[in-house]
Formats: sequence, structure tokens, C-alpha cells
Amino acid sequence: MLEGDTHSVVLCADAPAALRHLERESFDLVISDVVMPGGMSGLELARTVRQRWPGLPVLLATGYLATLDVPNGEFSVLQKPFTAIELAGAIDLALREPHPQPA
Repeated sequence: MLEGDTHSVVLCADAPAALRHLERESFDLVISDVVMPGGMSGLELARTVRQRWPGLPVLLATGYLATLDVPNGEFSVLQKPFTAIELAGAIDLALREPHPQPA
């Protein structure tokens, strides 16, 4: 969906791989599933990104919204399944939202 919408995409197998990419390259947005392999959840990745790159927007995707413990407004969250239009809207919102600084 993202590549079809003219976005450049870097896929990472797990959160540690994503962090390695973030250390080497500049990105406009991180999109992560909440449930990930590798011992670190997408929420943990998002919080790490927020601490290390406070201005970098993060969009979380989950099929388990009811059980996700994310304080209101901490991160943009997209409920799965979603359409390309919903994804585009969530990306637009995530890029426009102010990003809280870590405590």
C-alpha cells in the first residue's frame, strides 16, 4: 500500500533491526505493528524511538486495540484491518500531530 502511494519503504524484521536502520538513516515516519518478533514489542519500539528521536512521528498498527495500553495521544494508532485510504489518513495525521517529549 505504501509503495503504491509513492512512499519509500524500508522493511525491518524486528525492532532491533528498525533501531539499527534509524541510527544509520533519516526517516519521516516509523510505522510499526504492535505485535512483533524479536523480544521487543512495537509499543516498546515506539517509546524507544520517542526517547532517542523525539521529533520522529510513530504510527502503530494493531488488531488488538481493546487490549493495547497506550495513554490517549501518546502515539497515533491504526486499527487493523485498514484500507489504503485509512492508512493514508493515519499517516497524514501522524505527520501533523505534535510529538510529546519523553518525561
